[in-house]
Amino acid sequence: MIQIWGELSSYRVEHLFYHNHNEDDTIKSHIVNIQPAFKRWYNSTFVHNANCGLLLDFSNTDGPLCSCSHRPYTCRNDEWSIDDAITYTFYEILDDNQIHDLHRCLAIKKLSIAIHEKWNRQKVQQYIKENHTNE
Repeated sequence: MIQIWGELSSYRVEHLFYHNHNEDDTIKSHIVNIQPAFKRWYNSTFVHNANCGLLLDFSNTDGPLCSCSHRPYTCRNDEWSIDDAITYTFYEILDDNQIHDLHRCLAIKKLSIAIHEKWNRQKVQQYIKENHTNE
């Protein structure tokens, strides 16, 4: 499985595979855009604040009345950028010089782990504390 951020059409396919892969490996690969899964995970993990104008007991979606500083998108159709996802989740900045293939791949992997292991807010905070104190 190859995890990507965004639609496959935004990637140059030759960058998704190492040079030693042959065409059969490419055909067999399962490519997954984790961007929608991230949005669902983030919204259910980082819920609206008690004073938010969008606080509804049955919905963690985005909306124009949302006043939560930790939820930068206020439209259901908004798509998270990879750098916003890393910044708002882990309080890390990927500056323009760092967003090349390797850093993008590592960011996708980090977000994927949080999604698939169903990290809660406390687990994210624990990760931040452990990794920011080691810097």
